[in-house]
Amino acid sequence: MGFQGAVRNSGVIAVCILLTSTAWAQTTVIHPEVLRSRAGMGSLPSGAALASLKVAILDVGFSGYSASSGRLPESAQLNEGLVNPLLATNHGLVMAEIIWGMLGRRAEGPRFYLVNTNGLSNFRAAIEFVIAHEIDVVVYAQNWVYGGNLDGTGFVDALVTRALDAGVTWINAAGNDHDLVFAGAVRSRTDGTVILPGAGDTLSIRTDLDDTEVTVALLWTDVQDDDRVTATTDLDVIFETTTGMELASGRHRQGGAVGEASTSRFARESAMATVNRGEYRVRISDISHNFRSTDELRVVLSSNKPGSVHLTEATGRREILPPADHPGVITVGDGSSHSSVGPTGDGRTKPDVTIADSSVSFTDGMTSAGSSNATALFAARVVAEFAARETPRGAARRTLVTDLARSTSAPAAFVCLREIPFWHLNSDGAAGLPQGTSAFGTGALGTRAGMDPEGHHYAVLAPGRTRAAVRGTALQSPFFRVITADEEPLLCAGAAP
Repeated sequence: MGFQGAVRNSGVIAVCILLTSTAWAQTTVIHPEVLRSRAGMGSLPSGAALASLKVAILDVGFSGYSASSGRLPESAQLNEGLVNPLLATNHGLVMAEIIWGMLGRRAEGPRFYLVNTNGLSNFRAAIEFVIAHEIDVVVYAQNWVYGGNLDGTGFVDALVTRALDAGVTWINAAGNDHDLVFAGAVRSRTDGTVILPGAGDTLSIRTDLDDTEVTVALLWTDVQDDDRVTATTDLDVIFETTTGMELASGRHRQGGAVGEASTSRFARESAMATVNRGEYRVRISDISHNFRSTDELRVVLSSNKPGSVHLTEATGRREILPPADHPGVITVGDGSSHSSVGPTGDGRTKPDVTIADSSVSFTDGMTSAGSSNATALFAARVVAEFAARETPRGAARRTLVTDLARSTSAPAAFVCLREIPFWHLNSDGAAGLPQGTSAFGTGALGTRAGMDPEGHHYAVLAPGRTRAAVRGTALQSPFFRVITADEEPLLCAGAAP
């Protein structure tokens, strides 16, 4: 979801969980001490130390916020933007609530600025805002599906560079596009057909549910640092049935006159259609025939029913979109199989830090997870460290935050096993396989479900649990194998557990 398909909220909370809550209701995070532990936070800083720090949440929506709601300190300010209005989502507000909750909900602060970044004009204005107000930490739990070359260059990253040069610490979500991205070189045949790995030079899409809105975004490496410079190359994208019936297409003429409906100055196209469950495909056409051997393209899928759309030829890498690909920002992922992975287009490792468990529960009954949450969790630790150490802006803070990222990072929950829904195990707690995240008095993880590259299913017990607590019928299941947490690394290393 996002501004005309250009900006994507980077958390499962933005797409899988209903975020709207009763207006003006006070909502807080549950068990903030557990969240602090996951982020590696120590003791809470004093309110006086927090009062001097400024945190800007850049987002497209803060629904439910009011100065009198009690959901943020009274010093919080809302900047509604200059051009496009805020969207009807509380994604940005939730980010701020997580951070404030983890910092002890001190009345003194930090001071939050909720800044509308719905659209390029608002995003540019937000950059000027954070520079003028000397913001200490920017939290941006979104990504752009255009405006960059996937290597830290392009006009979106150039705007972020201005903030970084002013001493701002920028923390960005990695995104949740894993296995929804195809990355490859732009190579075409004489008739203009772009060579793709699927049958007949296509990419294959499968949808599991009826009435699913699928968006196919195409971007390629023809983006300058100045957004007024038009692209000089041109691709088209076609979304169709397996029999070749066109469902939607993106056929703008890149580099044409600005203002014409049929033209675009940006190196991007998109096609959206509402389809039923079944098989579909994507074709790409080279219109300009002037691509270099170094040019690359990305196809990124999204839908209104996350988890129900699959890209058969997904490359499983090079998924980090701008500005998360910027070398100067701290990019945060989470331990689920949805979190986007690198490397970037120029070979750098991203994300910079991974929070293994990003799930957060709130007092209104909502639960959320994803790289957005992970970003808020890590941002809270950064703010706490800035308050405790009074680190000056600039190089000293960059070094501190980089060191924090290295010390905080945890491996993904599944080293070689791809995470799958627990119901694939066809089991329940009565079998001795407690599911998912559970308190159990210690905050330990419950059983996780994974699948190896050959399609075998595994139930991975929580650390410290043995097979003695598992019912015999579950141990003998022909559909999955039960292994302990200690055996998982052995399996991933190729040794028989």
